[in-house]
Amino acid sequence: MTHSGRDVQMGIDRFDARGAMSTLFTESNEDGTYKRYEAVPFGKPLTLPASFDVAPATDAFPVRGGTHGSGGTRRV
Repeated sequence: MTHSGRDVQMGIDRFDARGAMSTLFTESNEDGTYKRYEAVPFGKPLTLPASFDVAPATDAFPVRGGTHGSGGTRRV
């Protein structure tokens, strides 16, 4: 996504080796890679750059095994 001239990508990975993670990639390079990233476990806040004025909730993302960040269960 691009907002206010910023290219930002958000990845949702239920199968990350560290556990289910949300990752925000910022400051893109010309080759399509990113200079910066922030990864947080599901349920933790993921802060977008200020120009977005939003913080997506990650606590309800389903994860492998049927649990999600809020502690409930859900089959996926």
